[in-house]
Amino acid sequence: MNGFRGLALAFVFALLLSTGLAIAAPITITDPYHFRQNNSTNDAGFPVGDRLRYGATLVEPSGFLGTLGTASQGAVVAAPLFFRSFEVLPSEFLASRPYSSTLTGAWTLNFTNGSDTASATTPTIGDVGIMPHVLGLSASGDLLTPTVSWTLPSVSGLGLSIDAVSLYIGDLNDLVSVSNGTITNLQTNVFFTSGPLGASATSFDIPVGVLAIGGAYVFGVVLSDLRSDAPAGAGPFARTLSRSDTFLTYRVPEPATLALLGLALAGLGFSRGRKLH
Repeated sequence: MNGFRGLALAFVFALLLSTGLAIAAPITITDPYHFRQNNSTNDAGFPVGDRLRYGATLVEPSGFLGTLGTASQGAVVAAPLFFRSFEVLPSEFLASRPYSSTLTGAWTLNFTNGSDTASATTPTIGDVGIMPHVLGLSASGDLLTPTVSWTLPSVSGLGLSIDAVSLYIGDLNDLVSVSNGTITNLQTNVFFTSGPLGASATSFDIPVGVLAIGGAYVFGVVLSDLRSDAPAGAGPFARTLSRSDTFLTYRVPEPATLALLGLALAGLGFSRGRKLH
């Protein structure tokens, strides 16, 4: 059902684009951002590697209601932004591209909806370094409330610091269409965020009720170097200068699978016992 929801939303978005329908309403842009992002390999459909990410955390009306966005900087002119609707970020416009030192300046974001237009400018990122990934990412303990653990990397000599640590969870069974009007990708819906854990955090206990039997998830651990010049009240993305996202796929078995595993282990134990005797 969740996968059907994502496809249905994609159909509505494509219909709006193809028919030219839009909701003529004043456009509001919240928290334009630009940061360097280092993603590990993942099953969530997120771009991998050292990238520049830019956009706005919240744009209203949303892309489902006809809003379109572009970004420009230097030789990159009016490149379409992707509209993405996660449970935790319902109306984000964004793009990312491989890191280039020639595109670390400010991006101009332009949005249209019917006859309404609005613009915003992202901050620059300068020569900030690449944030390394956490080490030894793992999950242990109770299947539905595991403890996710990791080791912080050294950032000595990289020109940045670990100012914030957080964790988010995506549902691998709930795919969200991410489209810029021409290209459509599927990404795992992010439905949970831990909030700030503190700069020295090395673990997080998943709360009761977040995971479900038979579920398939991706855990993302984020290390962030924060801006010293972010506006008061700015959100997490607008405060970020450089970050890394390290991913771990985590599956909760069905009861039948656990029962079969238990029988297999019991049989193995019995077999070993007979050999010993």
